[in-house]
This record gives sequence, C-alpha cells and structure tokens, in this order.
Amino acid sequence: MIRILMVVLLTFVRPSLSLIHLNPLTFKLLTKTPSLGVNLNFSFISTSNSKFLNLYYRNICNLSSTLRDSNTTTELDPLRKYDRNSCKLIIKSGVGGSESFDWCRILTEMYKKFISHYEPPDSDDNFPSSLRLKEVDVCPGSTGGFRRVEFDVIGDYAYRLLKGENGTHRLIRNSPFNSENKRQTSFGSVQVVPILSDTDEEVVNFKKNRQLLKKDLIIESMRSSGKGGQNVNKVETAGNLLFLKSIFTKSTIDIFVLVRVYHKPTGLSVKVQQERTNTQNREIAIRMLTKLVDQHYLKKLNEKVNEIKGEDLVGTWGSHIRTYTLNPEQRVKDHRTNFETSKATNVLNGDLLPFILTYLNSNV
Repeated sequence: MIRILMVVLLTFVRPSLSLIHLNPLTFKLLTKTPSLGVNLNFSFISTSNSKFLNLYYRNICNLSSTLRDSNTTTELDPLRKYDRNSCKLIIKSGVGGSESFDWCRILTEMYKKFISHYEPPDSDDNFPSSLRLKEVDVCPGSTGGFRRVEFDVIGDYAYRLLKGENGTHRLIRNSPFNSENKRQTSFGSVQVVPILSDTDEEVVNFKKNRQLLKKDLIIESMRSSGKGGQNVNKVETAGNLLFLKSIFTKSTIDIFVLVRVYHKPTGLSVKVQQERTNTQNREIAIRMLTKLVDQHYLKKLNEKVNEIKGEDLVGTWGSHIRTYTLNPEQRVKDHRTNFETSKATNVLNGDLLPFILTYLNSNV
C-alpha cells in the first residue's frame, strides 16, 4: 500500500498530466473492483487543484484497510486461494532440437537445486518451512537432455512460492551443439499448477456429488415377458411384481423385471433387466449408475484442474518472463520486475530466491 501511495504522490508533484503505471493486478484492484466502494480513475491526474490530492489520499487510506479482506484479492486473482497448496512443476523444451533439450535439462537441475537447498526467508510466515521433491514423469530428448519433466513440490505454501516461475524462460549462449560455437537462443516453458487438497472446494464438491442419495434417484420397475423379456409392459409396483411372479412360478412363460434408475442432478440413467428379480436388477443398475456418476464428476474435476493449469506455454519471441544470458556476458533478467544479476552461474545453481521474492513483492 505504501508503494501505491508513493506512486500517487510522486505523480502529483509533477508539473503536468502524468500516467501512473501499476502492475495489472493493482490497476484492476484500484479501478475495476466494485466491492471496494471506491471508484478511482488513475489514468490521468491533474495537479491544478490541490483538493484532488486530499481526495486521492483519503481514498488510498480507505483502500489499504479494504485490501486486508482476502475475498477482495481472491476476486481479482482466483488462484490465490491455492497459495497454501503443494504444486506441480512441469518443464518443457521448446523448438530447437539438442540445444532446447539441454536447456530443459538445465532448468530441471536449477529447480531441483533450489528445492533441495531451500531455506525460508525471515520476512514472512506465508512461505514453506521446507520443501520436498517427488519425481512424477521424465521424457528424455531424442539427442539427450529432456523433452518434458514433471515433478511434485510438496510443502505448505509451495504454490505461492513458485507460481511466479510460470512462463517461458529464454537462454542465450554459445551452443556446445553448434559446430561453429555460434550464439543461439533457446526457449523452455515452466508451468506451476497447484495440487488440489482434500479441503479445496473442488475436491469437497466432487466427494459430495459422487454420493448417490435416495432423494436424487427415480427408480422405475417394469415387467416384461417372453424369452429375454422382449415385451415390456407398463410400470409396476413392487407388490404387483411379486404377485405376477407367484402366478407364473410354474408357468413356461418367463417374467423379466426391467429396472430403470434415473439420477436427477446429472440426468444420467441406467436400464437393467438381465436378472429375474426386481432387487437384483436394481442393485446392478445402482452399481452401474454409481460408476457413471463418478466418471461424470471426475470429468468436471479434471476440467477444473485444466482450467487452473491454463494453456500449454510455447516458447516464442516476446513471450518470455526471464532471460538467462551466458555469452558474451553473464546476466539473468526478469522482464516483469526488471530485477537482474550478473551471477548467472549462481542462478542456474539454484539461487532463485531473490527473483522469487522480488516478483512476489511486486504484486499486491
């Protein structure tokens, strides 16, 4: 909040109209959120009237208290509610053959070293106390290195710590795979996806919805005669079915009971008439319907996970969040925060915390 206030104040002391540049989340928070009860227009501010300064100052003070409401930040950043979760780290090579596969390997080793040597910062409690890495999948490149690597990072607040790494990472170096040792550019993508826990809304709803409740079921029974029960008659009550069964016990005519179970919340239904009794067919139908309902809600859960995961990132010019330059000079720069260091070797050996903290501090 102090950072926002300083930007506003610095703008006012300029002699002309000025445009305030804020990160997208902050700008949306200030201008587009009805729940704040403050309608601020930060596009242009005039210094001709000092009353504007007092007005915006009061609004900023009111805003700082409103921002403490976690619902406000969750409204703007829906994934923030997963901050406390563990996460998946998925690293993919871009186009470029051997050089790209090797860059994927280097990125993988960088994150492994960061996780294995991680120590929590003292400034905030909302960081993992420790991290543990679990390898899930490794797809090697055709000429060495990796095409794709996926592993789980286990620990409270692991997603909050690593979510800023999500994006395209660019490497510039003299390629050892080039016969003339020319400088080449390679891309690799990093996806950071929260791992849903048992307490997350999506999982709770999945477990709740998959249960078949009597109030959600419509069970119909119909009698059918003939071999295999080809002729299905009207819906019968259980009493009528038992009566019919007693009549035809010694008859050559077979009575087959068709049971239809309908699940109202999903619209799914199952018909069964493979057994001779209502009870047997009903049990089979409910078992079959249970599997269908499970599949239905599991599909919805997977759709939600894919929505959280977002689109697959493809490394291209202009889409990268960070550049690692090894030749002709060593430099690593984050293009979102402009934070950079000349100690590229240290960064590739896992010294990522300064970049991570700078990114987290740059967002509301």
